[in-house]
Amino acid sequence: MKKIVSTNFRTNMDIIDVAKAVEGQKATIACLPLSTGSHDPSRSRGVAYTPDNRFAAITGAPPKAGQNSSIVWIIDLQDKKVAGRVTQIGSESYMIGYFSAP
Repeated sequence: MKKIVSTNFRTNMDIIDVAKAVEGQKATIACLPLSTGSHDPSRSRGVAYTPDNRFAAITGAPPKAGQNSSIVWIIDLQDKKVAGRVTQIGSESYMIGYFSAP
């Protein structure tokens, strides 16, 4: 199954089944919360995928939280869960490039 990810600016992200979307069917197969570790919204933005499409990395940051406030969430697209979170990596990061994972 081919999947894409949609970031939802405030607090979560969706995993979408491409074939179902093209057919006009309900295509969201998972909606995952993206925690900042506080009550601040995640404000998720950029997305990158591993070459095997197993994982997605999503950037985000709480609003105006200052230096080193950005977060990258690692999403396991197969198991439909947040596999990890990297914090304190910049100020309101927006985009992320292609990446490799083990």
